[in-house]
Amino acid sequence: MPMQKTIPELLQSRPYVLAPEIYDCISAKCVEACGFEATVLSSSEFANSYGYPDLGLLTLDDFVDVTRRICRCSPLPMIVDAEEGFGRPLHAYLTAERLAEAGAGGILITDLVDIGIKGMLPIEEAVLRFKAAKAGLAGTKCILVARTEFTPENPQLAYDRCNRYLDLGAEMTLIHFGINKAANPNKSEVCEEIAKHVPGWKWFPDLQESDRGVNLSEMAKLGFNFVGAHYCRTSAMQGMYDYGMHVFERQDNCYVYEKAEKPLNAPDPYSIGFKEWYKRESDLLQDSDILNKGNYKMFRRFV
Repeated sequence: MPMQKTIPELLQSRPYVLAPEIYDCISAKCVEACGFEATVLSSSEFANSYGYPDLGLLTLDDFVDVTRRICRCSPLPMIVDAEEGFGRPLHAYLTAERLAEAGAGGILITDLVDIGIKGMLPIEEAVLRFKAAKAGLAGTKCILVARTEFTPENPQLAYDRCNRYLDLGAEMTLIHFGINKAANPNKSEVCEEIAKHVPGWKWFPDLQESDRGVNLSEMAKLGFNFVGAHYCRTSAMQGMYDYGMHVFERQDNCYVYEKAEKPLNAPDPYSIGFKEWYKRESDLLQDSDILNKGNYKMFRRFV
C-alpha cells in the first residue's frame, strides 16, 4: 500500500510527528485508527513478539518480512529500527535497500558495535556504515536516521558524530538517552543544549512517564520534530491479561462479549485486508455470488 505521505512531507507540514512504536499489522491498524500519521517498527517490541529479548537475535529477513506485511496493510509511513545494519558496511547497504523495497519510510541505524553488547564503533567505521546505508536508499523515498549514544562525560562526542552523519546525507539524527543517560535528568534542558550543536530534524526518543512536563511543541522549536512512544506492547499485554483472567476465573467466555463495544474507528480484526482480498478473488472468479460462499458469508458485513 503506498504511503499516504513520506516522513519528510509530514515533517514539513507540521511542527512535530508523534509516532507510536509498533510490532505487527494489528498494532499498525490500531495506531492508524487512533489518528496517528506515522509509526516506528520497534526492534524490541518486534523481538518480544517472536518470544525473544531485545538482544539483536532477529535477522534481516525477519525485519524485511514484517516490514512488507505492515506496509501492505497500512498507508502510514513507518521508520524501521534496523539496529546496527546487521553487519559490516555492505550489510548496511543491503539492509537499507531491502527495507526500502519492502515499503519502509525510514531506516534507523545505530553506530553501536552490536545491539546486544554495547559500545560505539570508531568514528571512521561508523561513517562507512552510514555512508553504505545511505547509498542503499538511493532513488527511494526512504530516509536515513542516524543514531548515536549520549556520552555523559563527553557530550561533544555525540554532537560531532551527528554532524558527521548529517554530512553523509542522514536526514535525521537521534542521540539516545535510554542507555547512557545524560547527567542532567531534565530532557528539555538536554535538548536545548543538543540544539546548539546539532542542526536539522532530530528524534526525541521514547516518551516516558518522567516526561510529563515536556512540551513537544517547544521541543519542536529546537528541531526535535519526531517523537517515538512505546505503548502498543504494554496495552496489548494488559488487555489480554485482563480478558484472560476473567475467562479463567469465570470459566466462560461471556466477558469478551460484555466488553465488546469499541470506539467507532477501532478496526475489527477480521476486517483487516478483507476488502482487498475479496475484490481480488471476486475479480479472478467473476462470481457475483461469492459473498454467500465459504468464509465470505461470515465477513460480508465488511464489504
